[in-house]
Amino acid sequence: MAQAHRSGHAGAVCRLDGYRLAVEFDAAVVALGLKGDLRDQLSRASASGALNLAEGYGRISRKDKRRCYAIALGSARECDAALELACGRGVVVPVEVVNGIARVVRVVEGLVKAMS
Repeated sequence: MAQAHRSGHAGAVCRLDGYRLAVEFDAAVVALGLKGDLRDQLSRASASGALNLAEGYGRISRKDKRRCYAIALGSARECDAALELACGRGVVVPVEVVNGIARVVRVVEGLVKAMS
């Protein structure tokens, strides 16, 4: 469950499905307890995805929105690849986490297409 931020409310961006899914995925990444370089890279990519979705939501022009959403999509795909690497290194990644990033990718792909 997403928590409210400092101002006491989650903000209008929480109406964006992709953002909510990205925030949930980011929390799941932290819970994985990965170590080292892969943890750092996955953490940066998952945070970047959520932050770029929030930025895009706040943009006015379709071009600006699309650019931010495209960056978020790249970050989501990076997360997917990092999870694949983690599995290759013997890390047990729960199926819910794998399914979570797949949902983020699908929803954000739709946002990018909608802004095209």
